[in-house]
Amino acid sequence: MPMNSAPQQRQRGVSLLVSLLLLIVLTLLGVSAMNMAIMEENVVHNDREQALGFQAAEAGLRDAENWISTRNNKPFTRGAGGVLVWDKGGFVNHEDQNSSWWAANGFLYGALSGVAPLPDVAQQPLTIIEEFNLPTPGRDGRDSLVIAPDYSGTPGREYYLVTGNGTGKRGNTSIILQSTYVKRY
Repeated sequence: MPMNSAPQQRQRGVSLLVSLLLLIVLTLLGVSAMNMAIMEENVVHNDREQALGFQAAEAGLRDAENWISTRNNKPFTRGAGGVLVWDKGGFVNHEDQNSSWWAANGFLYGALSGVAPLPDVAQQPLTIIEEFNLPTPGRDGRDSLVIAPDYSGTPGREYYLVTGNGTGKRGNTSIILQSTYVKRY
C-alpha cells in the first residue's frame, strides 16, 4: 500500500497547484476587466464634458447672434463708445486667453437676451463680438441697397466675428467656438 498512497498524494498536490493557477488567471482577468470598465467610464465622462462645453459655447454664439439680429442700428464698437462690440482686429488669438481674461472681457449667456441660465454647466458661457474684416479683394461687403441709419453713414452689410467660450459640468473643460455673422444695416 505504501506504493499506492504516494501517487495519490502527488495527484492531490498537482490538482491543488492547477486550481491555484486557474484562480490566479481568473483573478487577473477580473482585474483587467475592472480596469477596462473604469477606463471606459472615464472616456464617457470626458465625452459628456466635451459635449456640454460644446453645447454651452454654441448657446453663447446663438445668444450673441440673436442680439445682433435684433439691432436696428449698427452697434457702436468699444473704440466708438460702445461696450459690447470690439473694434475690427481687436483680438489676435482667442484661444490663448485665460479664464480671468474671458471673465473680464466677455459677456455672460443671457445677459443680452434675458434667457434662463443653462443647467449642468460649471459656468455660463462667455461671448465676445467683434467687427470682422472680410478679406474680399476689391470689396468690403458694403452695398448701396439701403440707407444706413447708423453712425457710420455707410449702407450695407456688416460682418461680425462671434466667439463663445463654454465649459462642461466639472469646469475644467473649455471649448471655444467661432462664427461669422452678417447683418445688413
